[in-house]
Amino acid sequence: MAREVIEHLRIENFKIHRHFEPPRDFGQFNVLIGPNGVGKSSVFQAMELLCGVVQQNLGDFIKERGWAYDDLPNLRDKSKSITLTARISLLPNQGQDPMRLIYEVKIVPRRYLTIGSEKATKLVNGAPGIVLLERENRDVHILDESRPTGTPPASMQFLGASSAMAMLNDPRDKIRYRTLLELRRFLEGIRHYTIWNPKELQLGTKRLQPKLEPSGRNLPSVIGYLAKHAPRNVEKLIRALQEEFPWLENVVSKGGPYGSRTLLVKAKHGRRSQEYRATQVSDGFLRILALATMTYQEDKPTVLAFEEPENGVHPQLLHFQVESLLGLSSASEGHAPQVFLATHSPLLLDYVPLESVLVMTADRKGEVRVQAINKSAPLLRVAGLLPGEAWAYRGERALIAKPKRLARKKRSHLEPPQFIAPDGSVQKD
Repeated sequence: MAREVIEHLRIENFKIHRHFEPPRDFGQFNVLIGPNGVGKSSVFQAMELLCGVVQQNLGDFIKERGWAYDDLPNLRDKSKSITLTARISLLPNQGQDPMRLIYEVKIVPRRYLTIGSEKATKLVNGAPGIVLLERENRDVHILDESRPTGTPPASMQFLGASSAMAMLNDPRDKIRYRTLLELRRFLEGIRHYTIWNPKELQLGTKRLQPKLEPSGRNLPSVIGYLAKHAPRNVEKLIRALQEEFPWLENVVSKGGPYGSRTLLVKAKHGRRSQEYRATQVSDGFLRILALATMTYQEDKPTVLAFEEPENGVHPQLLHFQVESLLGLSSASEGHAPQVFLATHSPLLLDYVPLESVLVMTADRKGEVRVQAINKSAPLLRVAGLLPGEAWAYRGERALIAKPKRLARKKRSHLEPPQFIAPDGSVQKD
């Protein structure tokens, strides 16, 4: 089934990444692993920056996230500009063939933060074909798709500190620039969810909202919105949670003073029912509830980047976290979001498809390498360890090393002795 996805992403001069480019295309479900400091979060922030460039003001978008632009460019590059290039597959209408585009944007600091250049190209038979938008500083050339084929792009000046796509707000633009508006819709839907603070999950906003904020702080408002507009989704949510929490009766969003919303968790202990406020239930339950709620919210992101879903969750419940994210990415109704997650959990790694995993490492010079898991790695192929076990025993090297190279490495006190022969080669148990 065709999906809307970021197929490929190249990052230049952003945080730790002087140059980031994965060895293969992304899928519908993707997992990044690696030690601290190799830029997993930076990849997600770069995706989030693609969302920022199509907002009305890029500088305000960066400030809202608590970023300072001086901290964003790679410190070893003197240009201070950031370039992002994404190949994207779009589905303008259900049932139609996907439409593929390449979007490249260069962000530069001047008197204020702005777009130095950008280009959107529609691919034809897999090769760059139709240039829909090309911009250099203030000069913009944009193609009117409602006009006959061969009509040259219109030229104009754009002074805004964001993508030229942000100015396409006239009702007639839906016909003239329909492909660019589809691209803008997709980029606006990119969401980066960091590690949720339970204190934020306990808070509610003063009105019902259809989708969860990246901080998760409007969780009571989203559950209230679902209860009002999609009660069947709430029923499905509760049934899914009850498989792991048999004591759960219901989760209710209750209106409070001045229009605020609070969360109540109804539990049944034997014949006795009890209501708990969000501040009285466990942090892990709130995190699991928030992630499961995203699965059933109707207004889903186009791309969801999620960090460390294992945080605060019991190891035996990690499968539920992964199943929620896999279910979200494979939903058959509407546009299923593309999912990215970063993890440090060897246990969680054993629940995800191996082909979805990319291993990130850094050399002594600080250059980041991205590699797929080597299924022929000796601790996987010869010793028969699960990927998570091999990762815990020998780190990222165990997942990407070639057999001969690993056999010459010194033994680690974390390795299971029965798998290592005296000569250093790997043996079956």
